[in-house]
Amino acid sequence: MALVSFVGRVLFASVFILSAWQEFNEFGVDGGPAAKALKPKFNVFSKSLTSHTGLELPEFDIKYLVDAAVAFKGVGGLLFIFGSTMGAYLLALQQVIATPILYDFYNYDTEKKEFDLLFPEFTQNLALLGALLFFIGMTNSLPRRQPKKKATGNDDLWVPLSFIERSGSSVPPHIQRAPKKGMNEETSRDDQGVEIGSVGDGFDALMSEVGDVQDGSDLNQMETYDTGVAWMVMI
Repeated sequence: MALVSFVGRVLFASVFILSAWQEFNEFGVDGGPAAKALKPKFNVFSKSLTSHTGLELPEFDIKYLVDAAVAFKGVGGLLFIFGSTMGAYLLALQQVIATPILYDFYNYDTEKKEFDLLFPEFTQNLALLGALLFFIGMTNSLPRRQPKKKATGNDDLWVPLSFIERSGSSVPPHIQRAPKKGMNEETSRDDQGVEIGSVGDGFDALMSEVGDVQDGSDLNQMETYDTGVAWMVMI
């Protein structure tokens, strides 16, 4: 599954990396074809922004905007391949800035040829942006593994009765039968178990009585509660 995810990130990022490589090779001294195509669209976008919001964008050489786009797409694409959310943020920022400027379908009537050409490009870039935001959201929502706590001599151990009875052994007389921590006395038999005061000698004594499972082969997992109150042996 990790390989499939890696291949998917390579294919996704290749769209941005190849575009950055092409613009870099054609950059020249004035930004190349990318700057020439971007300049009139940026001017239209700047005027539209000023007329609707009153904000005026500062004047600058358009080749610097191409420089930034190449850096964002190249560096962001490479980082994204290795699963970095920083790469996804760079690509998403590039998409947010470039998409409404380059694919300005909203400046044309629906009957115009430019509208039919620009609108599909605009929606495709929105889909790429959506995929990047989905990746960022999923990466940040994955639970991080917490290191398991080690047992101390004061930890209590709780072992299910079914674990002991399946081995054919009896509960040692010095071991107290009790419900699991946090349960009341009316708990069902399935939740009844054996509680040991110390993980040290008490655990060894119990395991020596449980002959067939002494090596722990029937234990699926052993974990410590976040409270540190008890160790739980589950079957």
